[in-house]
Amino acid sequence: MKQFLVAAIAAMSIHASSHADVMYRWTDVTDGKPANAAMTLVFSDDAVAKGTFSYHLAPTNTISDGNGLKSFGFSIDGITPMSYTPGAELFRYGLGQLDLNLSFDAAGYLTGSISANDQNSDFAMASSSAGLFSFSRMGSDQDPMGTKFSCGAYTRYTCTSTGMMERVSLVHTAAVLSADVPEPGSLALIGAGLLGLLGLRRTAKRRG
Repeated sequence: MKQFLVAAIAAMSIHASSHADVMYRWTDVTDGKPANAAMTLVFSDDAVAKGTFSYHLAPTNTISDGNGLKSFGFSIDGITPMSYTPGAELFRYGLGQLDLNLSFDAAGYLTGSISANDQNSDFAMASSSAGLFSFSRMGSDQDPMGTKFSCGAYTRYTCTSTGMMERVSLVHTAAVLSADVPEPGSLALIGAGLLGLLGLRRTAKRRG
């Protein structure tokens, strides 16, 4: 019975941990233009395990499956932040475009290309083989002349900010836990049932 209890608890632990999501976060290497960029991408661990990831969201107001993408967020000083959660949250302005062509480096970095447009702001970046991303453009209706932070294709200012998308943690998202892991009440019932079985076994031994 002890072995059964240990196995049951281990199985529940494995079930919970197997649904952790993986977060990658932008880390500045050179503090250039656009300044103070912040970005996070969260993927399912299954998507990361495949080694490469491709996702293309055309301008739409339809909530679609992320095929392993859990969330995207981007901001810099001066713009309304972009945020998108497949299957749950649209881009803030309703129509959004997102293109990801990425590889997951064994050292914990992303390589590839990222671009997004939420009808207010637009950016694109690509990496070298070493994982260093450089902006090719950054533009926003909140900085039409490019004097504050816009750069690249839209203005006479060159984009000089570079950085890396680094794996930072395993994240148990609420959506994943609620969908795949038993609720505390269910776990309590399971535990009570196991204890009850253990008590019956002890009673049977005493009577024997």
